[in-house]
Amino acid sequence: MYHFVLQIIIMLSLGMLVYMAARKIPQISDTVPEENIGHPKGFWHQIELILGKLPLDKFDFAVSQFLEKNIRKMKLFLARLDNYLTHHLEQFKKVKQRAHRKQEKKFALFESTETSERQEDLVTTAEREEGQSRSTESSETLKKEESGLAK
Repeated sequence: MYHFVLQIIIMLSLGMLVYMAARKIPQISDTVPEENIGHPKGFWHQIELILGKLPLDKFDFAVSQFLEKNIRKMKLFLARLDNYLTHHLEQFKKVKQRAHRKQEKKFALFESTETSERQEDLVTTAEREEGQSRSTESSETLKKEESGLAK
């Protein structure tokens, strides 16, 4: 309830401010007082007149075209730089992989023959299992095709 009362008070005070401002707006005049009409114009007034004669819409259009062209060129340059850096990163990867392979070969030289034979046995058994799974898959597809033809 306390919050509701505070909100009502705030809204009423805001309404009073709007009402008071609305009553004073017609009294404010946009015209220049007569006492300033006969005096000579100052330096800043001359500058305002000169700046008022400038074709700002043409200037704005020229600046926007200039920015558009240069931003497109910058985008193209950044894309080329990105491609260049990506290419060099790939080269670093290839060099790293080559060094890793050489290191693996060095370690393979110093391994005992028993461990290398065990690894070869594991590789051949994995290849056999893979071949068997392929053959079972192919036989299953042949059976499906035969049953489809028989129908």
